[in-house]
Amino acid sequence: MLADAGLDLTGRPLRHRRTRLEDLHAGAPAALAGCPQTQDVDLARVWFDELAVTGVDVLVVKDLDGLYRPGRAGWWKLKRRVTTEAIIGAVDDPRVLLLGRLDDRGLRPAPAARGDPS
Repeated sequence: MLADAGLDLTGRPLRHRRTRLEDLHAGAPAALAGCPQTQDVDLARVWFDELAVTGVDVLVVKDLDGLYRPGRAGWWKLKRRVTTEAIIGAVDDPRVLLLGRLDDRGLRPAPAARGDPS
């Protein structure tokens, strides 16, 4: 939250801005829920692992005492990297590949990628 009723909050630390945002969201519909936040590293790791199945693949780390600085990140992004080896079987057009994977049973079709319309 960068401003509140015309008051510039960019000079205030994240912990203040986040608290103000949570106060404004009190009683709001669930669809307007804020992003979860914790200072517990172990809990953050659990979230990172458990939310992977929903497509969440990034963990953002911010300093609670940090100020908003336009043009500068001031935070770190940890991205999940999942890789696999695949064999390209065909190219339908530049955006569509037919992939296969080798396993102990031989060549198998690779699972469809996220966002694949099929």
